[in-house]
Amino acid sequence: MLKTFSFLFIKMDLIKPENLIGKKLKEVNLLLDANFNNYMLNKNLYFNSYGSEKSFYSMFYNTLSIITNDDKEVISVTIHFNGIINDFFYNSFILDYNNPTTIQVIDSRKILSEETLNHKNNIQQHLKQREISLREGTFEEKPLFMLWNNKKFQIKVFIRHEQNISELTFRLPSDQF
Repeated sequence: MLKTFSFLFIKMDLIKPENLIGKKLKEVNLLLDANFNNYMLNKNLYFNSYGSEKSFYSMFYNTLSIITNDDKEVISVTIHFNGIINDFFYNSFILDYNNPTTIQVIDSRKILSEETLNHKNNIQQHLKQREISLREGTFEEKPLFMLWNNKKFQIKVFIRHEQNISELTFRLPSDQF
C-alpha cells in the first residue's frame, strides 16, 4: 500500500495540473493512470474517483474532475480535497505559484429567506437564501476563495469551511472564474 501511495504521489507531483490543460482526455487518462467518466448531464464534465486517498501538497483527495471542450481537450482540472486548505499547503503552494492575485473573505452575511419543505417519505429540506459581501483579506482570515492569474492558466481555491472541503481548480484564463 505504501509503495502504491508513493508512486501516485510522485506521478501527480511530476504531472502538474496546469500541464494537463490543452491535452486530450485520452492522453490525461494515460498520464494519470485514470479512467475519467461522465456521470452528469453535462457531456463535458468528467470525474475520476480513486479507491484510496492521494496527496497533493500534503492535502488528501480521492476525486479529480475535468472539464473539456467539444474536442475533448482539457480546459479545467479540479482537485476535490477532504478538508480545509491548511497553512502548510498554502505556504508550500505559494512557493511554487507565488502569492494569490486576490484573497476574498466574507465581510458580512444576510439571510434573505428561509423555509423548511416537507416531502413524501418523511424527507425534510431546509433552505436558506443568503447574500454575502466580500472584501480583500488574508489567508489567516479563513477566505472563501483565492485566485491566481497567470498568462497561461488561472488557479482558484474555493474553501467551504462549514462542509470541511476545499476545491483547487486550474483552468484556461477567463474573465469569469
